[in-house]
Amino acid sequence: MTIKSTVMLASSLALAAAGGVFAQDVAREDTAIFDLDRTIKDPGNFNWFTPGTKRMHGAHQAMWEPLFILNYGSGDLDPWLATGYTQNDDSTEFTISLRDGVAWSDGEAFNADDVVFTVNMVLNNEEISSREASTVRAQVASVEAIDGLTVKFMLKASNPRFVVENFGVRIFGSFLIMPEHIWSGVDAATFANSEPIGTGPYTFTSAATNRAVWDRDDNWWGAKTGFMDLPEPKRLIWLESGGEESRAQLMATNQLDAAQNVSVGTFEAIKGQNPAVISWHDGYPYAAADPCARQLEINTTIAPWDDPNMRRAVNNII
Repeated sequence: MTIKSTVMLASSLALAAAGGVFAQDVAREDTAIFDLDRTIKDPGNFNWFTPGTKRMHGAHQAMWEPLFILNYGSGDLDPWLATGYTQNDDSTEFTISLRDGVAWSDGEAFNADDVVFTVNMVLNNEEISSREASTVRAQVASVEAIDGLTVKFMLKASNPRFVVENFGVRIFGSFLIMPEHIWSGVDAATFANSEPIGTGPYTFTSAATNRAVWDRDDNWWGAKTGFMDLPEPKRLIWLESGGEESRAQLMATNQLDAAQNVSVGTFEAIKGQNPAVISWHDGYPYAAADPCARQLEINTTIAPWDDPNMRRAVNNII
């Protein structure tokens, strides 16, 4: 039986690699290797505004940082590039405060101008068609910088969940702010962004269809300001691992530090070969509860679901 929610299996980074998967210029114990379950279709494209280009490089985890992160453990919206927000009584205006001291990896300051520029770029260009961009365009009427670290959003309609929907990482990703000094001179709908910069603790090193490599930025703003410590791994690698058998072999021999879906039997076999492999829970079902939201969709154009009373009845049952 396959574990339905993604199983993240972590092995000790202190163990030496058994095989030569990579030509090493960073020690194995300083490298974290993550599983890719598919090919990177366009390894040179880091334009997240283009659908399908943003998920497989590891950029969201390594380089791009959100304004907020929704903490599934506590239910809190944890501040990251932002420090907080306020809203008016009818939830049509939101004012977001940005964190002081944040910098892009090239040393330029991250500020309200970057936020306003990125949002306006999306509002004024319908060719930018990613889901996150389309959502912002549908909800935001206008945006303005109050000062260097404060941004005000005016919405087209009331939306109490505006911040968490657009700027709080929930399952994967959020609307991301891009550096104005890079993007202001390009066509955002076609720009490949092949030499990307972000505010995160890692910078892009290389990518191919089967892997992406990121190296730690020891000048990361988060460590310089005392917001967070530098992460321990000096290098991150996202590696296409192939099928379940290949993935299991890599985990068993310490050539992969985190794997995606495997069957229960495969996981137990891996753990039998490599005691350093762990799961979210010590016992069955091993995996963490899947945080993905579930929904019930009803076709309201046919009987009996075209009757609002039927839909209310279902709602009351739930």
